[in-house]
Amino acid sequence: LGGVVGNHFGGGTGKAVATTAGVFIGGMMGREVGAGLDRYDAQLAYGTMSSALEYNQNNVSSSWNNPNTSNSGYVTPTRTYPQSDTYCREYSHTMTVANKKQQVYGIACRQSDGSWKAQ
Repeated sequence: LGGVVGNHFGGGTGKAVATTAGVFIGGMMGREVGAGLDRYDAQLAYGTMSSALEYNQNNVSSSWNNPNTSNSGYVTPTRTYPQSDTYCREYSHTMTVANKKQQVYGIACRQSDGSWKAQ
């Protein structure tokens, strides 16, 4: 589901990135929670995650909210460290979808094109 959602936004290389993000969000958040995301929810979640990983200091959260679905979430980078020739960040992403809350933890590393890839 996440890949299908991600494939609906973005174009060219952006479409591939969006599909990857959708797969990541859908897979990480679980079937039940991921099934409740619409395209705009997924776009908000991925955009917030990318922005938080790029700009937030450790332990500073960024949130998203879709007033049309009442789904929401927040991303908190918790640790930043160098790895080879790039930086990686540990983070938590908490989503509330259809009144069900789920939290995941992950690691993402910055790619040469500026995007973040989950490990």
